[in-house]
Amino acid sequence: MNIKKVLAASVAGLALLAAYNANAAIVQEGSCGGECTWTLDDQGVFSTVNGSKATGEFEIPAGTKSIARYAFNEAKGLTKITIPEGVTSIGHGAFLRAKNVTTINIPDSVRSIGEAAFREMTAVTGAINIPNGVTSISVGAFEDMKNVTSITIPDSVTSIGHSAFYGVSKVTSLTIPDSVTSIGDNAFTGMTGVTSLKISDGLTSISDSAFRYMSGVTGELKIPDGVTTIKDCAFQGMTGVTSIVIPDSVRKIGSTAFQGMTGVTGELTIPKGVVEIECDAFKGMTGVTGELKIPDSVTKISNRAFQGMTGVTSVVIPDSVTRISGDAFKDMTSLTDIFISADSGLTDAILTKAKIDLDKIVRFTADGKYMKGDKTYASMEDYKAGNYAVYAADGTYQRYAQDGTLLGVFNSDGSEYVEPVHEVKRIYTVEEAEAALGKNNKNTFSIRYR
Repeated sequence: MNIKKVLAASVAGLALLAAYNANAAIVQEGSCGGECTWTLDDQGVFSTVNGSKATGEFEIPAGTKSIARYAFNEAKGLTKITIPEGVTSIGHGAFLRAKNVTTINIPDSVRSIGEAAFREMTAVTGAINIPNGVTSISVGAFEDMKNVTSITIPDSVTSIGHSAFYGVSKVTSLTIPDSVTSIGDNAFTGMTGVTSLKISDGLTSISDSAFRYMSGVTGELKIPDGVTTIKDCAFQGMTGVTSIVIPDSVRKIGSTAFQGMTGVTGELTIPKGVVEIECDAFKGMTGVTGELKIPDSVTKISNRAFQGMTGVTSVVIPDSVTRISGDAFKDMTSLTDIFISADSGLTDAILTKAKIDLDKIVRFTADGKYMKGDKTYASMEDYKAGNYAVYAADGTYQRYAQDGTLLGVFNSDGSEYVEPVHEVKRIYTVEEAEAALGKNNKNTFSIRYR
């Protein structure tokens, strides 16, 4: 943040506060070390002059209800601050960059914590207990408090602002209560020490970069039922997660939402209901293996959506997909088959434009046939075994092994073909046949002797 802008905001904030309290009477005043002075008015507002020059230890006086904006902004000489019970509001930037304070207490009476109130208090250690009664955690309120080891969010909180806990990297466990219905962008980005994460069941959207680079979280990542949108970079770089549960409620997966989650193993399940998969959404998830089945609700697959998923061996693309952007399946080095319906609107021209290798395309029909290159296979089982079929006009087919050995002749339903036997109604002598057909009849007929 630009220092000039911070100072300008500080001056503007104090000017606004002075105007608001123009009729307030000063009831207490004093020094907070160095050139800093303070006042407390009859409305309970505590404010400072030259707050950035405060030094040593300071106890905010009893009777304070509100701590003014930027009261101790940039107070690098301050080593200890005590906030008394009775304070209900802590203003924007009140302790912003007070970098040498080692502990902070937030009394139970507090109901409002302003933007960047405790931001970059990098020396504070131990626990931060947000009082029950606070309903909103403002933008950047605890951002970059790098040495805090524990945070308690009460179930009175309903919203958490963007970057509220950005970079609080030594906290090991994070529980977001179910009362929380809104989380801002980057709210928990860079909390690399967190190993255990519980996300609120009250959310319907995971915001941009909300949990980005929380690389210490391990085990299963369960996204709550009810979430409909996972926005850009939401879980990017969570390298310790080994499995993901995405609920059926999700409709959109944003750009780079799960990019770089290299610890996820096994098959990836994309839920029915997802309509859009944005660029780089699952890029670089190298541990995912097996078949990747795209649900038939998806209409669009964006650039590099699955790039670098080196363990995936096959992809199934439904008829609902009408658009695939370039490099969607690039660098999927184990990929051998891309299954697409023969009735799909994804023509070879469209697939070529999307940089998809046509040699990997397997077209399948409604009656269960599979076609790859110049060969047709009667079933998925035959395709996997390499047993191809040569069809006759009547639907019967000869089935061959990979090496060309004939395995048999079959009906269209897969049952073994049996040559039909015709019933003999009567056996004629030559004389009888000639009499019946005429000696000069040109038709060919077979004669069987008694």
